[in-house]
Amino acid sequence: MAAKEPMTTSSAGNELRRRRQRGFTLLEMLAVIVIMATLSALVGPRIAGSADGLTLDADARSLLAAARLARGTAISEGRGCSLVLRDNDEDGWSWYLKRDPDPLSEPETDMTMTAADTVLPRGESGHLDPDTAVAAITMEGDPVDLENLEDEVVLTFDPNGRSRDTELTLERADARSLTLLITEATGLARLQTAAQQEGDADE
Repeated sequence: MAAKEPMTTSSAGNELRRRRQRGFTLLEMLAVIVIMATLSALVGPRIAGSADGLTLDADARSLLAAARLARGTAISEGRGCSLVLRDNDEDGWSWYLKRDPDPLSEPETDMTMTAADTVLPRGESGHLDPDTAVAAITMEGDPVDLENLEDEVVLTFDPNGRSRDTELTLERADARSLTLLITEATGLARLQTAAQQEGDADE
């Protein structure tokens, strides 16, 4: 019986090409599909949750910046300035900033002043993501009835920078939430997470 000749480099390359041409077996393809499905199930919710968290953070920070701008405008111009929020049903919540009439203007001028004259320039307004809900608003301890809200919610800053004690909570479908806090004595605004609120309540 003749001895089997050793496989040369050329014959090894031909064998490898033949295996590649055969492609994947059905069992190998099923194994890859199972692995990909498992990874999607594990990673998908985390990615979606991360995106929700970023959207909530962006919405909350836009309101925080708006409240600070309203306060700064009230102080610099010597007249009240308000952060006005409106519920647009399916389109979500929007906000804009509005000045009080100029106290130094002539009475006749104030009487003919239109709404456009008291609203800050274009750009001083915004829209929350439709999936970001205003879950609760409390002013000086009194909750605002958001279920039967017929008008806009107005957070006013006085010329001295002061406002009303206000808590405005934004919430996403995954129950993540951030609360905008405005302090009456100073009118300063800040954000607070649900965990921070629980910690303050426990103290």
